[in-house]
Amino acid sequence: MTVRQIKVGILAAAFLTLSQLPAIAQESPLIQPQLEVANNPDERLSPETRLEIADILARMNSAIDREDYDEYITYFADTFTFDSGFGEPMNDEASLLEFLRQNQASGFIVGKRHVMSNVIFTESGDRVVAEYYLSVFERETTPMLVATAVIVDEFEQIDGEWRVVRHVTRVDPALFNAMEQGE
Repeated sequence: MTVRQIKVGILAAAFLTLSQLPAIAQESPLIQPQLEVANNPDERLSPETRLEIADILARMNSAIDREDYDEYITYFADTFTFDSGFGEPMNDEASLLEFLRQNQASGFIVGKRHVMSNVIFTESGDRVVAEYYLSVFERETTPMLVATAVIVDEFEQIDGEWRVVRHVTRVDPALFNAMEQGE
């Protein structure tokens, strides 16, 4: 067994252990995506599926941090819904890329680090749902937490690959409060 295999095993065990911890629900209508999720313990996902989807989520957030929106879009199915909570949901690649580039031009998502935590995986029919907290940090000026959100990504296996078919982001109210106060 190589050192790399040992490290991957340790990380996988830690991730699986942490992902089983219950997440504390936040009481806010802004962050409760309208999505029915099965929480039946008999429908637990395999460790391989959990790791595969967790890897996709990490790559998606990394692509956003690197401003590589062409890579980001590759994780979505041909038919998807992207609901950022800002404006109407988008259902096509061109609209999503335009949205991301507008946010890039405004500086809203530039120079940030997107970090996920408290990932909960469930099955919903033939789909896998990953619900997680997202913490967004400033990484170019003063290191600080600038926003938090709840994300729900719904995956479907298409041609043997997991793809996002529904993405819902609900930013926590603190961001809007800070924006109103001019912070």
